[in-house]
Amino acid sequence: MFSIGASRSGKSQFVLSQVRASKRLLVWDVEGEYAAKFGLEAVEGRVALLSRLRAATGPARLAYHPESLRDFDFFCRCAFNWSRQSPADIVCEELAAATNA
Repeated sequence: MFSIGASRSGKSQFVLSQVRASKRLLVWDVEGEYAAKFGLEAVEGRVALLSRLRAATGPARLAYHPESLRDFDFFCRCAFNWSRQSPADIVCEELAAATNA
């Protein structure tokens, strides 16, 4: 699913409403707003993300705040492998910033 719209048009709210019940959720959170706003566990840095995903064999609701936009490929590989372990919802916020880095 893609949610596209003007700034402040409610894209984030819409996406989160779609995955609100998800027991396994991983968010690419460039601006670091998802953890506080939506009650997700904040994870910062590559090592912390790997460690947390390895430990999360069951339910986990995580917001990854990258150190750099260049971490996007790393995040995608982690998300892919984590969702292979057990189905998960993956949200990529502010995708344009990461794909143009």
